[in-house]
Order: sequence, then structure tokens, then C-alpha cells
Amino acid sequence: MGTYKCRPDWPVEDTSESVFRLPNGVIGRVYTSLGSIAPYSMQTMLYGTEGTIETNNVTKQVIIHRPDGKQETRDVTINSHNAIMECNEMCRAILFGDKVSHEVIEGAKTLYCCNAAIRSIETGEKVVIDYSTLI
Repeated sequence: MGTYKCRPDWPVEDTSESVFRLPNGVIGRVYTSLGSIAPYSMQTMLYGTEGTIETNNVTKQVIIHRPDGKQETRDVTINSHNAIMECNEMCRAILFGDKVSHEVIEGAKTLYCCNAAIRSIETGEKVVIDYSTLI
């Protein structure tokens, strides 16, 4: 799904939502809004049989939602904005030979997912990702 509702003057869809079925059968939903008229956020919801973890890389807490309706808040350390951390990590790897925290294949999988979402928006059809081409 792509819309031009928030920023109709932009040349790209300002909002999109993608639903993914991961190789292990887990369903994931990614909602992205480049043109959202709201403060920056990176909210992530992790759903499971034991509850939900709600997190955001700009806040210092995660909320754990339990099946019985109870909530628990835990403090976390905000290390960095992901893009800044990734650039710093890459520079340290090039300059000093430091090991990076993610393998290149994991980054390629992320790009495959992004590409599939774009193709699905353009065609209105389900796109199946073939991870075997990464090996």
C-alpha cells in the first residue's frame, strides 16, 4: 500500500505498509511514513505467544505487554541512532579493521525485503523473496 495523503506534493509515496511472512512462518508488518507530520520515531512492536514488546530507539524504556493484561516497563540504554551507528561502525571497520556487528548477508536480506515491498506497491501483487540467490 502506498499513499500520497500526508505529502501529496512529494514524488514518492509518503506512507506505506507491508506484510511479510518470514521463512520460519512468522508474520511481520512494517509501516513506514516518510512524510508523517509527527516527531521522529522508530517504534517497533514484537508480537509473540507470551506477549508483546513495544520499543522505540528514541525512548529509554521498553514496555512488555503480558497476555493477562499486565504491563511491565524496563529501562534500556539508547546507544545511538541506527544510521549514525552503522556509518561509524563501517568507518571503524575500514580504518581500524574492527569487526562489524552484522554480516553483509543480513544487510542484503533487508534490502531484498525493501525491494519486495516496493515491487508489491507498484504491482499490487504479492512478491515472494528468493533468499537462495544470496548464497
